[in-house]
Amino acid sequence: MDLRRLVLVFARTPRDEAAVKPLGGRAQAERLHRALLDRALASAVAAGFHTRLVTQGEALDVPDGVEVVRQRGGSFGERLEHAVGDAFADGWRQVVVIGADAPRLDGERIRQAFARLSATGEAARAVIGPARDGGYYLLGLTRHDASLFRAIPFCTRAAFAATVEALAAARFAVCTLPPLDDVDSLDDVRRLAGACDRLAQLARDLLAFAIAPVFASPASLPPRAGTFVDARGPPPRSAALF
Repeated sequence: MDLRRLVLVFARTPRDEAAVKPLGGRAQAERLHRALLDRALASAVAAGFHTRLVTQGEALDVPDGVEVVRQRGGSFGERLEHAVGDAFADGWRQVVVIGADAPRLDGERIRQAFARLSATGEAARAVIGPARDGGYYLLGLTRHDASLFRAIPFCTRAAFAATVEALAAARFAVCTLPPLDDVDSLDDVRRLAGACDRLAQLARDLLAFAIAPVFASPASLPPRAGTFVDARGPPPRSAALF
């Protein structure tokens, strides 16, 4: 096996994602998040590099050849730090980590990220793809540095800027990819619904369910979408994966 390049898909299970991001109907949201995860895995495989899904919760069906490991650690930053650190400890020399909520991230963009990491001239290189909400959808590295995942305000609008600052402090040569949308809110779902693919149809299904209860009688209303989250605290202010 070529141990040079690895794509890490760092993601919650669709069930957990639907719980953390209450977008309306839990079942409809879970189907959308499952389709987003499938799209991310397909993009990683299409890029032509070994793919490792790092997830929480129950086992998931994945394409042939995709390695599946469990996240470990307490906070989001700790889990991401362990996933990247383990990849380098396993012998991989270039690691690109992506989330599962950027529907327009494709195999070509992942190949571009590895091309940036392969440029000569600097001992440590990094590539980062900003999400439009202030997070990031992709981070590529040529070495592990724990400082990139500590004291970063993940799941906020400051995550991208703080990570770029941490990369500079750790003396990485940093390249930035074009920004992409991710799916964290109903506004994001509305934008996705305007396309012409299966993800768009699932987005429209979710929007239809989110609107329908307005016209239902109180007795027929489903459980409030935020019930699961309320027991564990409010949803993140901006729920981007990174």
